[in-house]
Amino acid sequence: QNNRWAGNTEDEITISDAVLPSGITGEVHERVIPAKTIGNSQYAGRLRTTISGWDFALSYYHGFDSVPVVEEEVINSVNHYTPKYNKMNNYGMAFATTFEKLEVHAEASYRETSGGNDDNFISYIAGGNYAWDDLGLSFLEKISLYFEYAGEKVTDAKDNPQRISSSDFSRPLKKAVLGSLVFKINNDFFPL
Repeated sequence: QNNRWAGNTEDEITISDAVLPSGITGEVHERVIPAKTIGNSQYAGRLRTTISGWDFALSYYHGFDSVPVVEEEVINSVNHYTPKYNKMNNYGMAFATTFEKLEVHAEASYRETSGGNDDNFISYIAGGNYAWDDLGLSFLEKISLYFEYAGEKVTDAKDNPQRISSSDFSRPLKKAVLGSLVFKINNDFFPL
């Protein structure tokens, strides 16, 4: 099924392709899709405004994580593994502004997972960019420097021992410094 919200779901990874920790043996079962009920409805909202040159935003999401956790169960001395989707709440905030040629921004979100099945955590990113555009060079219009720091703070670690957390696969930037330097060449000087 292909839709604008979930993309092409026919290309989703099947459980047989899932990455599980090494050394795990047992039976791997198909993922459990949440039932289509009112209680499993998903919804989100975002408010944003600009005040005196500062952009602010608040957001909220209630629904299921897109990456399942794997539930482990032992039946007759055989380990059984079943991917299940966590219900969660995600609260976000962001700001951005400029100081002449310097733009600064930050975003943070708090993810709360129901039932202790996965970590609750705050993820954040902050940074900015600066542009030099008065270089006096006929072949070079602008140089832009982009810099950011992304991090995460676990506020409540998963406490369900039967669930193997897989959210680490969707949380790669836990302590990361990001940056780039972009050169904009004058197309009149180097015609294509």
